[in-house]
Amino acid sequence: MEAIKKIHPIFWFLLAALMLAFIFQFDAAVSFVGIPVVIFFIVLIGLVILFHSFSYVTERIMGNKINFNWGLVIQAAIALTIIALVAMLIVPGFLTKQAMERQYGCKSNLETIGKALEAYSAEHKGQYPSVLGELVPRYIERIPDCPASSTDTYSHSYKSRTKPDNYTLFCSGYNHNAFSGREYHLYLDPETGKACSEIISPNKE
Repeated sequence: MEAIKKIHPIFWFLLAALMLAFIFQFDAAVSFVGIPVVIFFIVLIGLVILFHSFSYVTERIMGNKINFNWGLVIQAAIALTIIALVAMLIVPGFLTKQAMERQYGCKSNLETIGKALEAYSAEHKGQYPSVLGELVPRYIERIPDCPASSTDTYSHSYKSRTKPDNYTLFCSGYNHNAFSGREYHLYLDPETGKACSEIISPNKE
């Protein structure tokens, strides 16, 4: 109880404002005061809690009282806010770039398998193999792994048909999320031999 009484009244005001923001729609609070301000107050409250907790423990154990310095805390909050904002700008872009590179790699795998399927079909009167394993090693060295999952996500999805001879091939599983709430379904178009993509879980606003 003594530690609670020592907490500065401004802290309780900030905490109450933050709780109201979460209760009465956080998105509205962000759009009203801006992301930097919200981050600043969250960091500031965290620093105040940390400081008072440290001060209370130090006083109880060592008997040394630490004077609260609002100027130092605010400066630290501003610095951490800037770091958080920079991270918000850099990290999503980096993750999105990685996700796109994995998509390109997966599409390349699909097209490589498609070429092997056509080579097999040319030597088997237009028919396609019943399983992708039949392509190895004559038409393809090995069934590649999807870059996003590091496993073979193609063999399970492959299905061949006759009358007419055709097949379906896609990357099975949920491996291609571009850090945007969108999941991409990658598949091979047998008619063109080109890999395609479509969004299967649009980002919900």
